[in-house]
Amino acid sequence: MIGKISGRDAWTVIPTKGADKLAAPRLMVVYPDTSRKANRAASSGDVPVARFNPNLFKDDLAGQLQLAEPGKLYVHFPHALRSQEQPHVWFEQLTSETRTKNGGWEKSAAGRRNEALDLMVLTHMLAQLHGLNRISWDKPPSWAKPWDTNSSLVAVSTASTSPGSTGSTSSTAPQSAPREKKKSAVHRYR
Repeated sequence: MIGKISGRDAWTVIPTKGADKLAAPRLMVVYPDTSRKANRAASSGDVPVARFNPNLFKDDLAGQLQLAEPGKLYVHFPHALRSQEQPHVWFEQLTSETRTKNGGWEKSAAGRRNEALDLMVLTHMLAQLHGLNRISWDKPPSWAKPWDTNSSLVAVSTASTSPGSTGSTSSTAPQSAPREKKKSAVHRYR
């Protein structure tokens, strides 16, 4: 534990476990006591475990991916996540599961990889665990302010000067592709 944030415990490392029941609580931190004699690696209730309902977090992510315009909860994907040529592996993994009628999620095709989806679900869960969903973006804390007013960020020069150069630099930032309008992130990459 690193301390408290808004009166809640905060951790740098915490084991996580997804619930296997649809009606499981959204997110809770428990201190399991597994001091039974049958366990070789018993815990006496001093190690926190974040237990979460992955179905609810996948529902949240699916809704966020449907947002076509930047704003609250919009998910931006850097162009660098696209593969040089199709298939775009990141986006295939992100869309590898579909929601079932009973509210669960399952892979669309057997053997299809889903690491991108799982990682986005885990980061969303950890953000909620640390209270990022409760930030008032009208007046965010100093560490969450925009780049140009953020006190936690330090400008780093990316200019490289070689011996004999005049020190002038030229910006060769890659040009972004024209943006499609009114399509969700999922539809752009399917």
